[in-house]
Amino acid sequence: MIRLSALVLLAALLAAPGQAADAPLQGGVYADLMLGYDPATKTVTGYYDSGTGAPPVTFHCIFYLTGSLNGTTAKLRTYFPETPRDAIAGTLTVATPGQVTIAPAQEHGGCANVQHFADKGEPADFTLDTAHSWIAVRVVRSKKAYFHDAPETDAHRRAYLVQGDGVGVKAAAKGWLEIDYPNHGDKTVSGWMPESEFYPAGSPP
Repeated sequence: MIRLSALVLLAALLAAPGQAADAPLQGGVYADLMLGYDPATKTVTGYYDSGTGAPPVTFHCIFYLTGSLNGTTAKLRTYFPETPRDAIAGTLTVATPGQVTIAPAQEHGGCANVQHFADKGEPADFTLDTAHSWIAVRVVRSKKAYFHDAPETDAHRRAYLVQGDGVGVKAAAKGWLEIDYPNHGDKTVSGWMPESEFYPAGSPP
């Protein structure tokens, strides 16, 4: 079983074009966590979005993160995308390119009922599920953000994302982002969107 898991992880890493095999951190989907890593700037960005419970009582844990990777550790700013001024400091620790631990100094609102992050006795560990060559992760700010086939085009597809959706960024060009939306059933939807459709990425601490 251990040998099989190692082979699955290796295959996922090799399946992500555009990132070096020896990159310290692999971008991609880690369960409810999305991570991007830009090797040129050593910047880590991510988005955690999860919930539990049945209506009318539900709990949600949502936060964006950004930091600069130094060796195997990054100092983080973690915050709800709409309120970066309320950032909580934290750390991201890389065990392997596809295994990380996220530890904010305190829990974000709602997170204690969904996933413990600030409990030292119960670390929030994440393992890579699907590798992607994402240089960043961003969060949709607009009520509706439509996919385009190419940058700088007025025509758009019928498919769109809504406020609060997280995406992985593959490339940027003149105010446009080439993105993946991996949470559409079993498919990843890809295309271009104006960068103005997203919350600002924020600066690492």
